[in-house]
Amino acid sequence: MRSWPRRPVRAGKGHRGRRGVSTVAGTIFFVVIMIMVITGLVVWSVQLQRRLSDLEARRLSQDLEVAIEFNRAITDAFNVTIRNNGPEAVKLVALWVICDEEGYHHRIDLSGQEFVIGPGEEWTYTVRYAWTPGHTYVVKVITSLGRVFATSETAPQTGP
Repeated sequence: MRSWPRRPVRAGKGHRGRRGVSTVAGTIFFVVIMIMVITGLVVWSVQLQRRLSDLEARRLSQDLEVAIEFNRAITDAFNVTIRNNGPEAVKLVALWVICDEEGYHHRIDLSGQEFVIGPGEEWTYTVRYAWTPGHTYVVKVITSLGRVFATSETAPQTGP
């Protein structure tokens, strides 16, 4: 009796070939996705850095001059004059009045109103506070970009 001739079985040859192709295709697909993600992150990072450097340039261009003016006849208030010497308008957010000798720290919130000083303009704010002759007062002005400008002045002695 003769059996059918046996052919050698090539186990998995076709299957292995397909598996190799799909692995290569998957790897290429993964590499393409990673390149796109990394490129997106680099572009986003460069744009963010450019925006931050522009903001820092605007911050550094702000130039305010702050002066305190005491009136000898009126001891329940004093004036704070702010002059914009910079090239662009500056929005004021807050004004701090500090007197360490009296333990007085007061924040005047300006963010609710539009206190914008254009280039070359001056703005005067009257602080309602009974100042004491001979005490030193510090006034700090905070802008919307986070810059702080400060000055200090000793209150004059009252009388002629």
